[in-house]
Amino acid sequence: MPMLAALLMMASDDAATLREAIVSRCDIAPERLAIEQMDGQAEAVLALKGSAPLNDMQLDCFGKEIAGAQTVGFTIEDDAISRRYSTLAATRALDSLGRSAPLPVFDRGRESVAAYAVRLERLCGVAPRSTLRAVRGNIEVIPSAIDRKGRAFLRVHCTITTASAAGFSPFGTVPEVPLHIEVR
Repeated sequence: MPMLAALLMMASDDAATLREAIVSRCDIAPERLAIEQMDGQAEAVLALKGSAPLNDMQLDCFGKEIAGAQTVGFTIEDDAISRRYSTLAATRALDSLGRSAPLPVFDRGRESVAAYAVRLERLCGVAPRSTLRAVRGNIEVIPSAIDRKGRAFLRVHCTITTASAAGFSPFGTVPEVPLHIEVR
């Protein structure tokens, strides 16, 4: 069996196992979870389909299961569900650092994107301008920050998830309009 075919089969098996775990542990209907594979890519993607609401417990469970998967990527089809998932992931990242705090609200009329990025870095315990940068109205991760290890990487992860939860695209796609996050 060629190496790529073996990798694709392994990734597909991992995705099927993850899908089953999410269905049983998170109470998400199996028809909402599709395994997708891009041509020639070894990593399988688990896609959360549809726009039917999921509660925070289901989304949090989904996130925890996905976080444990090393070879399976994921996508969330519905924008509203994706934004809620990002907010939950950011809150979880802050909690893991012992920095439970409301996510700061970005207000374009009161601060620059660069200043907001610095606020996110401080919230997550990293030095200003060491992890995030403002690029054309977006907040992006500085590539060298990804190479950090241990607790330092947890802080980088925190900055990435908080920027995502605020509606920015840390890996380079410029967002339409950053969101204002409601703190509950």
